[in-house]
Amino acid sequence: MERLLDLAGAAPAAPPAPAAPPAANDWFAQAERTGAATVDVRPMLAEGRDPFAAVVQAADAVPPGGYLILEAPFDPAPLRRVLAGKGLMSQGRPAGPGHWRICFHRDGGPPDDSEIGLPTLRKPGETWREGDVVHIEVRGLVPPGPMTAVLRLIEAGAAQEIVVHHDRDPMLLYPELEERAWECVRKTTHGDEIRLLLRPIAD
Repeated sequence: MERLLDLAGAAPAAPPAPAAPPAANDWFAQAERTGAATVDVRPMLAEGRDPFAAVVQAADAVPPGGYLILEAPFDPAPLRRVLAGKGLMSQGRPAGPGHWRICFHRDGGPPDDSEIGLPTLRKPGETWREGDVVHIEVRGLVPPGPMTAVLRLIEAGAAQEIVVHHDRDPMLLYPELEERAWECVRKTTHGDEIRLLLRPIAD
């Protein structure tokens, strides 16, 4: 065969190069190569179900060196912070309109909360009381979930001071507060968290 190719003036075709292994910093490729588990929270959210417990359960099952793929309709920054506290770092990338893919990777054992001083991890929508002030964690809720949760808490009449833990400045909330004779009296930023102090409007 090579003799015929020589006579025809063509060199024999080189064998195809072997496929390069996925780059060490491309967690998505590594996850696919190792058959990592995938959790798609989009159907859960569309049905009004809270996917938090399912994601945490899957994350807890990731072994050292392992990966987990999350399919979501947005970049779930609060959830990524929660799982970082459990020893899972993450990479995220948009995969299309209304679609984000997050790859979590555990490169060692989970950190000891007592050693690194992690704050108490709160579930999206959770409320708790500190003295006379009621706190509500709305990070991780799908809009309009944050606003709905805050207004429901106000209408329950169980608090005269509310601290909202948010990941953005909720401009649409303020007119709703005014209609209910409430207002935001203080807004502070803590890293990528915004805290709003809400009170009834003084007479």
